[in-house]
Amino acid sequence: MWVRLGRYERENAMELISWLRKAKIRCDIKPCIGWRFRERYYVQGKLSELKKLKFEEVDEWERYVRIARELVKKPIGVEEFEDKFLSKVNPERHTFVKRCIELIGDKADFSKLEEAGISISRFVDTFWEEYNFMLEVFDMLEMNGVEVTDVVKGELPEDPRLVVELKEYKRGAKTLYELELFKAWEVYVDAVSVAGRVDFEEEFKVNYWDEFILLASIASLIDNYVSFLSENPKIDIDALRDFEKGFIEGDAVDIAIDAEGLTEEVVKSLEEVGFVRRKGKTIIWRGSR
Repeated sequence: MWVRLGRYERENAMELISWLRKAKIRCDIKPCIGWRFRERYYVQGKLSELKKLKFEEVDEWERYVRIARELVKKPIGVEEFEDKFLSKVNPERHTFVKRCIELIGDKADFSKLEEAGISISRFVDTFWEEYNFMLEVFDMLEMNGVEVTDVVKGELPEDPRLVVELKEYKRGAKTLYELELFKAWEVYVDAVSVAGRVDFEEEFKVNYWDEFILLASIASLIDNYVSFLSENPKIDIDALRDFEKGFIEGDAVDIAIDAEGLTEEVVKSLEEVGFVRRKGKTIIWRGSR
């Protein structure tokens, strides 16, 4: 019985395979095409028309247009434009990003953030929030005839054309479905080989916690079947179905397992490795080999 651990980028998949082989767990890796699906909502048109919709997001972009129009009254360097624009739109956010960039320096030493009591993930998320926002702003400028190179120059029309993304669907909005396809690798483990082999190092648990929980659950599930069969060497398969549900109680973590309908698959796997023999509905224990 092969169990899919998950889908990964190649580097992570190979690292996981290395951990599994080290634990002597039978595993396999298969290339596949992964996909992500995203649903987005937006409105587009002249600002004067969009304002009639009375959407909060349109009001925000009207403010962004006012700020940008003021800054491009004369040619301005793109970096200067970006700094001044972001400082006016959200000064607190931009000050935070600038401070973080100064702390990590040219060598991108992220440990400096931790020393300053700043979460690395907070910086990364905020940085990309600003970066993606500016891409939208530059798209808006170019859509309305403003040239954006090393210098931002041109005049924004009085009634610019906008594409405004909404936080949620609202009547009058268009829906955009984004489908991303990418190469990925799926990792599988043989369930029977997992039993008794989940004593992983802490590093594995930290990096692959979800996988560790799954492996521990599989091991417990198989152990329960094997223990019962060894004590009841000849039994009807229906008597095994109670083991489709299990519970692992730990010091800080408990795991509830639901494997309804998988008894047939477990028995088939045990039969393949010679632990049991099946005659109709009767399961005969042959012992581990």
